[in-house]
Amino acid sequence: MLSEMFKFSWLQAFLCFLLLLNPLLCIGKESVERNQGIAKEYYERCKRLKKLSRSRFTKIEFCKHHIDRVSYKARYYVFENQDDKTDVNFLRYSAFRKGIGLGKSVLIQKDNLEDAEVTINQVTNDVYYSFGDTFNITLGYGTIVSGNSELLTLSDNKKYTSNSVTGNLIAVALGLKIMNVELLISKNIINAIYSKYSRTLMGVPEYTDRVIQLKQDLNTIGIGFIYDF
Repeated sequence: MLSEMFKFSWLQAFLCFLLLLNPLLCIGKESVERNQGIAKEYYERCKRLKKLSRSRFTKIEFCKHHIDRVSYKARYYVFENQDDKTDVNFLRYSAFRKGIGLGKSVLIQKDNLEDAEVTINQVTNDVYYSFGDTFNITLGYGTIVSGNSELLTLSDNKKYTSNSVTGNLIAVALGLKIMNVELLISKNIINAIYSKYSRTLMGVPEYTDRVIQLKQDLNTIGIGFIYDF
């Protein structure tokens, strides 16, 4: 009984081996060609899916890079004007990270008034917000952190100085990005009030009630550099 079962199992295994070795013996040429066609179609479909998956993965990685990248900007503006009554020198520089910027503005101005000559030197600390890519807009606001002024009266030739100043700066800038460079134009509105002018004569302070109010509207041009990481 055991020998018959062993012979039967051996014969069954041998027939299976023949089926795997030459399928034409049992299932026919047409069935083999049909199966080969199905297998080939399945293989081509897998190749297309694999290629599509790679393409989608590449696009996802590209988008992720642009979302996660950190953009740094450095900007510089300058303005200079000189005529018979006013001599103005203004510069502004700033640095940005992800659209948020910090900077400083420096104004040096000399005015020839009817009865006095006034010189002003002041610095503002600024904060900016920029949005847009190729064309961008920047809004900025600054407060005066240091300033001094000299007042020379023409009638009696007395020179007074003041370090008491309040004021601010409002800026709006438009930018055009060309590769890693920005071309910039900006409008800057500066307001400042200088008071408490005084001078010292033989160790005794002397004050004047003169108040100088500065209102300046400057259109500046600038350049920026962009670094993406």
